[in-house]
Amino acid sequence: MLNEECLPALPIPHCPVMLVLDTSHSMWGRGMQDQQNALRAFHKTMLAHEFSDSRIEIAAVGMGDNLKTLQPFAPLAKSNISELAIRPKGDTPIGGALRLALDELHRRTEELHRTGDDIATPQLIILSDGKSSDDFIAEAAEIRRETTAGRLVCRAVAIGENPDLTALARIAGENVSRPDYGKLRETFAQIGEKVSQTYEDAVPEILMAEANQTSSEIGNVRSNTSSAAGRLSGRTILVDGTNVCFWGRYESSPSIAPILTLAQALDAEGADWQICFDASTRHHLAKSGMGDEVAYENLLRSRSERFTEMPGGSCADVFLLGAAAADPKTIIVTNDLFRDHTEQYPFVRDKKRLIRGSVFHNQLCIPKLGICRALIQTSAETDAKKPEWEKKNKFAWKNRREDPYLE
Repeated sequence: MLNEECLPALPIPHCPVMLVLDTSHSMWGRGMQDQQNALRAFHKTMLAHEFSDSRIEIAAVGMGDNLKTLQPFAPLAKSNISELAIRPKGDTPIGGALRLALDELHRRTEELHRTGDDIATPQLIILSDGKSSDDFIAEAAEIRRETTAGRLVCRAVAIGENPDLTALARIAGENVSRPDYGKLRETFAQIGEKVSQTYEDAVPEILMAEANQTSSEIGNVRSNTSSAAGRLSGRTILVDGTNVCFWGRYESSPSIAPILTLAQALDAEGADWQICFDASTRHHLAKSGMGDEVAYENLLRSRSERFTEMPGGSCADVFLLGAAAADPKTIIVTNDLFRDHTEQYPFVRDKKRLIRGSVFHNQLCIPKLGICRALIQTSAETDAKKPEWEKKNKFAWKNRREDPYLE
């Protein structure tokens, strides 16, 4: 059996994002103010889209007489990118700025590789009019090679009254935006959203690859030791069931699918677990219109030793926290921070006791438990995808995939 220290978590990948900003004399006055407003919108938008434990890192390079790193790579939440004090001066050496930006990106990715961290595709964002005081043919060619190979995503935002769009296209290809007058802030907010979405799209694929690799390694260990124990054998895990129903795309409309998937994973890994729901859960599921309340009732009836619903008028928080407080080795799977209970249960401040997760593109990801699995489809979801003639055939469901959690 693997002890707690050996429990292989799935590391959330890092994503370095480098901004190349125009700090030349042409940005004096309104131009610099617009750029700073755009950076604030960019930063605010990305923070709003940031998911739990995301590892986006931001850095910035200036091109002007301030040809230097304006901010080294820093986690998104700790970045001061929106508050940079820049004094515009000098010409616009795009080539020199791109070289510095690429060198910093390469240095950071090499550092992450050395420490064994996974990396989502780095992002390079350029704010410029495309009119350079130096040559940037070599740097543009390198960027195009990197983007073609899928090792970099590059975007350019054209500024000024008459930007050189051809020059910017040599750097960023088709990813060149030219905002209308007064729309720079809105454009940067949209780019921030695209960067966040690109990163979120990459995370489940990377985590799934890590999960498969981990499962393979654990399988080899079991074969060599003739042990049938799962990775989580000996761990006591409590699950805030109602909270998990609202993970991922289900934040506004709950689903039983994340619960089914998590239960299957915990069974497969040999954990001692229990999932507790608020009394209101069945009403939330019924309101979603997906018919998940039927699967929910089946869980409570067929596996009452694992699935528990609190009595009417009560919530699961007190039960979960009380049970976890009685055993310091017990963990709770939830995205709830239990702020209202910190005084009575101070252990909730310990990030090792509250395990967070999410649903990315129909995959349940709980990195700290080493779990990344495709969501089990509920009968209601599967039925919605079937052709009308099959929905009406009362024998059609006899051939559906067998799963103990859906019976």
